Amino acid sequence: MNLFRAFVVSGCIAAFFVGYSAEAQAGNANRDCGNTKINNSGADIIYQSLNDNGPGKIGPRRLVVNQSGTIRSMTTRLFVQATGNDIDTMSIKLRKTGGKAKTSVTICSTDSRGQKRILHQFEVGKGKKTTGQIWDKRLSGIKGKRISVRLVGKNAVNTMSYSLEFNRPNRGRIRNPNQRLSGAARSAVVGHADLHNHHSSRFGFGGGVVAGSFSGNTRFPTCSHNHSRKKGFTAGLVVKSHPKEGIATASTPRTYKTGNKHVCTTTPGQPTRCWSDTTHQKMSKPALKLAHENGLQLMVTHVVSNQGLCYLAAPLKDRDNHCSDMESAKLQIRKLKEFAAANTWYTIVTDPWQARRAIAKGELAVVIGLEVSNIFPSSDGNYIKQLHDVYDMGASVVYLAHESDSEFAGAAYHHWPTLFVNQELKLLKNAFSGNGHGALARQLNSAHRGKLGHNPTSISSKGRRLVQEMMKLHMLIDIDHLSRPSSDAVYSLAKANSYYPLFAGHTRVQSLLDGKTKKETMELVGNKKIFDYISDTGGMLGLRAGPDEIKGYGRIANDCAGSVKSFLQTYQWLVDKGYSVAFGTDLNGYVPMLAPRWGPDACPLANSRTRASQKTAQGRKPIAPQGAPTGWQLYAERGLVDIGALASVLFDMKSLGANTAPLERSAESFLKMWQRTYDANRRKHVRTQRPAIKKTTPKGKRMIRRTAPLRVTPRSRR
Repeated sequence: MNLFRAFVVSGCIAAFFVGYSAEAQAGNANRDCGNTKINNSGADIIYQSLNDNGPGKIGPRRLVVNQSGTIRSMTTRLFVQATGNDIDTMSIKLRKTGGKAKTSVTICSTDSRGQKRILHQFEVGKGKKTTGQIWDKRLSGIKGKRISVRLVGKNAVNTMSYSLEFNRPNRGRIRNPNQRLSGAARSAVVGHADLHNHHSSRFGFGGGVVAGSFSGNTRFPTCSHNHSRKKGFTAGLVVKSHPKEGIATASTPRTYKTGNKHVCTTTPGQPTRCWSDTTHQKMSKPALKLAHENGLQLMVTHVVSNQGLCYLAAPLKDRDNHCSDMESAKLQIRKLKEFAAANTWYTIVTDPWQARRAIAKGELAVVIGLEVSNIFPSSDGNYIKQLHDVYDMGASVVYLAHESDSEFAGAAYHHWPTLFVNQELKLLKNAFSGNGHGALARQLNSAHRGKLGHNPTSISSKGRRLVQEMMKLHMLIDIDHLSRPSSDAVYSLAKANSYYPLFAGHTRVQSLLDGKTKKETMELVGNKKIFDYISDTGGMLGLRAGPDEIKGYGRIANDCAGSVKSFLQTYQWLVDKGYSVAFGTDLNGYVPMLAPRWGPDACPLANSRTRASQKTAQGRKPIAPQGAPTGWQLYAERGLVDIGALASVLFDMKSLGANTAPLERSAESFLKMWQRTYDANRRKHVRTQRPAIKKTTPKGKRMIRRTAPLRVTPRSRR
């Protein structure tokens, strides 16, 4: 009995001390790790932008690939990751570069609940003898967690200077793809591709613009975001009003403004979302799976964000993630990888042979790209290291510039208020620093006149180095959003590298644009010179699926402005000239899509005099046309409401007599283009146009020019 009591008492004492030890450890973590909470306020966004996450920033700095600083006296410096990690193992390397002060260093992880854990704790010894010493600490068990590094000075007078690196284990390692194919993977892929969309944009812009889960099982989920307010200029700029429910509950049809001068008419019991709705999820899991089942074999999905728009979205909803473009990009890549892990039919691919194997198994091949305005900023460390990090995370495409000039290239001017808003923090910083007053004045003057023309900025020396590194990594280079001089420079680099392939993921034909669309797009469009750059390199054109004002071309009448009939004019122009094409929808890109041909919202870009006759010209809506894909009826009256309606666009094109074969083999064309990046014997690609045929006519009558069927040149000269 005494022995039993002693055992119980000793067990209680042990349990007490184990509990005490755990509590003490938690207490130490809270004290030694510091406050690792991320500030997502608008004020901090501006402050971060103006200070470039540099040594002068008060409060925590973001932990990025490499940075440096000095600990003075007994001060503290805290570095905190703003986004959780996508992998389980990384490392921190601290180097003492000068000074004599003793400094304590604590490396911690913080999980999604805010729980902290000390991973490493050590001291940098005092005196000059330790200068040059390196502490390289391996971190494990960190997937989904944020890392922080806290340095605390231990000397009242002296300083300690340091450099800090945050390293992925495979940074700098070039992928060596398995090029062996067997079985079905050896056959040409049948199906279409979308070269530009934004599956993860729900997490872009601080989470404050695009609403709706992309991982739930409802195609049109109820909107929980509070972005329907009519308060303030910025809220009104994004959206006027909208029903929060995904399926209309009202007993009578209702019309609401979608914030872009278009309207959407709801029908009782039917989805409230439509072609012109720019703020709700258009790539939900059911919609994406439907698109895949109906022929979508490959898509290039870009993580997207913009710090300026993130700040403007403040009145719409509270941010639930950081506004920094690169932090947003990393978060979105992580979310895409989590989606892929949970859905076996959705596979992120990093080389064309992996894509072929995935497609052969019935999976959707997903290529990740980056389309952010503040790409690889110096505030986030060495830009080549940053490129290698996103490459290691799974990215295969990177834009050199987006809505504003980057450190690498000039951005294409378009929709001048958008450009001005996106440039404002950079211009403001330059004005405060005494530089760039002239640039700010020119922007304001151009904005006042509503005309920006063309951006004269070309790529920088950094831009050239970045492009060359992307070629070394076999990454794909999309030249949309580049200024004309930047596009010229990138083509020169591609040509010098044996015609390395270039592509344009979501372009339009400048010569066919009309009206307001022509004025707004400025140089964010393609012309023959740009298209020839892409064709020469064996590249492709993704055709933007939006409601544009288009001039007529070809034999299919452009008699429903803003619908697939307008889209067909551009498509046929490109096909007739022998360019390789695919869809480039820009879904979830905060832009309207193709409008319907039937119903109350049909032909919306027609003027008030001709719209009624254009609607009549479409005839009666086909109820159940033979061969129509699932969801045809929804497309007929709602337009390209989401990616699930993409197959209906293709079906509608075919029903109107268009040659859709180039689209139906576009996934294969993309993979051939990608394989071309690995071909050491690349040569200039020669395209074949539809040759003009002269037909003799009776004397005195006009000669008729017809076109022969398209003959496609095989891309054997790679």
